[in-house]
This record gives sequence, C-alpha cells and structure tokens, in this order.
Amino acid sequence: MAIEVVEWNSYNGRRYGRPWAAVVTYDAAGRPSYDFKRGSYQGSDAGGTLFVNAKPGDVVAYGQKDSRGNGGTNTIAIVQSDGSVSDTTKAAAFARAANGRHGHVLVGADVSAERFEALRAAFPP
Repeated sequence: MAIEVVEWNSYNGRRYGRPWAAVVTYDAAGRPSYDFKRGSYQGSDAGGTLFVNAKPGDVVAYGQKDSRGNGGTNTIAIVQSDGSVSDTTKAAAFARAANGRHGHVLVGADVSAERFEALRAAFPP
C-alpha cells in the first residue's frame, strides 16, 4: 500500500541530499535495517512528496542528508490503520516491532480517498 509520508518543502539542492523514505525492520539484537527500495520522493528541490510502500503497523523512516556534515534528519514513524503516519522514537519503534503490537494513533498526513486510490495503483503490493 502506498503511504504518503510527508510533503517536503523546498530545499537548497547544493547543500541537502534528495529526501528519502524506507521501511525499517529490526533483527533479534535490535539493529535496524532500512529498505530504501520501498520509498520514493516525487518532486525536486523546489518541494515534493515522500511515499513509502508499507502496510499499517510497519515502522518507516524518512529524512534528508545535510552535506555540510550537520547530521541531516532521520525521523522514525509508524503507519496507522488509516494510512497516516505517526512520528515516534527509535526505542518505541523497536519495542513495537519486538512485541508485534499495532497501536492506532491518528497523527500525520491525511490523504484523500481519490489520492489514496491513485497511490495504491502506483505502488502495487
């Protein structure tokens, strides 16, 4: 299912890398593994939208590299049952993955039914 993670504002393309999104899984030791192939950025340095092919309950991450070495951004979120994403901490995401629990916090990007169907067609399971 294609999930709209966030609308990305314009950025300085010489300083910042292209925004990214990924699905995150954890091994038994708690080390995260990022699947970048399931995320995409549709836009340019003038702005755009981050999408990720995920299902409710999946842990996703999104961010952007800062080429000046200031760390950039790396935000962890959980896909909700309505297709929105809810930002969370790395510890909470790991605990959720380890316990196999799926909470339902309604925070994040709202997607209209028409846009949701268009995204679903663009990112088949």
